[in-house]
Amino acid sequence: MPDMDVLWRARTSSEWLEAYERANGASYKPRMTLCDLFRFFLDGGLCNTNVQLSPIQLRLLLHPLQSLTIHLRQLLRYFPEGASNRKGSQTINKTALRSRFEEVQSLLKQWYALARRCPGGVDDCSATFANLVNYHLISLNTIVCVPDIEQFASSEAGSESVRPSSWLQASCTEHTEENFFHCGQVLRLLRLIPENVRPPWWPAAVYRAAVVAWMTSMANAKTRNLLSSLSREANQPFPLDNLDAEHPTLTRYL
Repeated sequence: MPDMDVLWRARTSSEWLEAYERANGASYKPRMTLCDLFRFFLDGGLCNTNVQLSPIQLRLLLHPLQSLTIHLRQLLRYFPEGASNRKGSQTINKTALRSRFEEVQSLLKQWYALARRCPGGVDDCSATFANLVNYHLISLNTIVCVPDIEQFASSEAGSESVRPSSWLQASCTEHTEENFFHCGQVLRLLRLIPENVRPPWWPAAVYRAAVVAWMTSMANAKTRNLLSSLSREANQPFPLDNLDAEHPTLTRYL
């Protein structure tokens, strides 16, 4: 595992050695590997302690979660729509895959709890903002399939047996509030990162958030009132991309 950020920012070998000895002493101490960290995370050991991970460690911890999400999403795409009515085994497999997605979502929530422990909280530095953008993008990928949305948007999805409108309603209406929430947070966090230090992939993040939000809006065109889940006294619209994830309004919306 990478060490403290101060070591990465060292400009010379002597500056690096001085910072290392100041933090760890003169003796060498074996460091935890990413595999060890992820295993500890899966066991719940990180969440049950007061350990604080650096932004770099949190970013690396997202990597296996992203890989697992992509793997499950690709497997789910192998099952054609409507196949569950023909073969019971496929129904079981699709159900099992969706259960695995729920497990990943649970792990993502644990990751977010760890991110909030980061020194300075989740509103401290650009690296933390970038980590949170990745967190929201991975969360989106557990509930919607972006490649399918792209195909639908370019009029390449759907066939004679499956109407595009039916696919749209089935794919983007089940998690409407979560879709808009994650898309709004991606846009909000990217605006908080100064332009000169934004990660090189930030345009792709904006694109993904925009295309998912657009498709979700299309799927819910008949019930476009985003405040339907709020109490009746809260009848004013609110900016989904301008509120902190912990804001009471967003909490009620979800």
